[in-house]
Amino acid sequence: MLCLDPSEFIKKGVHSAGVKRQYCGRLGKIENCQSGVFAAYSSENGFGLIDMQLYIPEEWFGDAYEERRANAAFLMCPGRL
Repeated sequence: MLCLDPSEFIKKGVHSAGVKRQYCGRLGKIENCQSGVFAAYSSENGFGLIDMQLYIPEEWFGDAYEERRANAAFLMCPGRL
């Protein structure tokens, strides 16, 4: 069986990539969080995570989020520290 499942990660700040006030399934309400989609495989022989992708809200691609994008990229690239 192939399973695709979204999952949200509650965030307090705004520095992580993709953070926005959006629906958080874990809380059942709109909250500051990241959202990801996960693909998993399961059979009688075992199971495992195949792939995952962070959902980036459309607002993150606009001019208003330019500084946030730059800061998130900086935090995600340890070679820049």
